[in-house]
Amino acid sequence: FSYYPNPTTGKVYFSYAQAIEKISVSNVLGQVILENLNNSNQAEIDLAGFAGGTYFVKLTSDNQIKTIKILKN
Repeated sequence: FSYYPNPTTGKVYFSYAQAIEKISVSNVLGQVILENLNNSNQAEIDLAGFAGGTYFVKLTSDNQIKTIKILKN
């Protein structure tokens, strides 16, 4: 599993050996602010329209969930 860039000013790219099924982005309050369905081993999200700060990205793939912290400038 890999992702870049972090910190970011806009788009973040993800890749995984298996298909990434779902991506959800939450703020530090736990509110889901973006959710995308995906069926590829590569994905991207665009945080350009959101305020700078810390976001948590949850990726679901093959009944596994991975959560990462993204910093947006």
